[in-house]
Amino acid sequence: MNKYNIYENLDSDDSNDAEKTTQNEKRKASKKLREIELLERKEKLITAEIEKINMKSKWTNILYPIQDVKLPDEECKTKQQARHMEREKKREKEKEKQRKEDERREREAERREQERAKWEKIRREKEKEAKREKEKEAKREKEKEAKREKEEIHKICKLEKEFRDELAKTGDGNVNRVFRRLSLKYHPDRNINKETVEDSVEKQKILGNIREKYLLKQ
Repeated sequence: MNKYNIYENLDSDDSNDAEKTTQNEKRKASKKLREIELLERKEKLITAEIEKINMKSKWTNILYPIQDVKLPDEECKTKQQARHMEREKKREKEKEKQRKEDERREREAERREQERAKWEKIRREKEKEAKREKEKEAKREKEKEAKREKEEIHKICKLEKEFRDELAKTGDGNVNRVFRRLSLKYHPDRNINKETVEDSVEKQKILGNIREKYLLKQ
């Protein structure tokens, strides 16, 4: 048997005792920290309770040695800061996304407004052009009407002059005889190649009016 075995056992026992002591201290520290946590929630504290709270760092160092791990408060703060930074980044991304969407909508609204203004301008130009064409057409119709009236007056004057000359040639002033003579002269059946049927019919009406006029004078 080795003579040093007895010392080895003593060292082993001391190690076990130290480990048990550490565990007991940690259990005690954990219990104290729970009590302190409850005390921190209270609104009014007595002196003894305040002193217990002031011992928080001591029990924390025992339960969570600095060389082993970070303190729970520090670790919690680090996590909170990380979460806060993550939320800030997320908010920034959302803001950037919203800003881009707003810019896109503004550009789209501006494009639509420009397109609407363009088509509105084209519509106004078409309306102006249609109005100008309508005015030109009305002017042409008016000119045609004035020309027809002028031609009608000229035709009436010419026939009346001819009627008056024929009446003067007869010497007896027989209006009906002159009317029959000129009516035969300008009858549609005798003027097929010279003028249209409509012109001949119109001259017949004019001659009838002239006859009535001269009959009233007699």
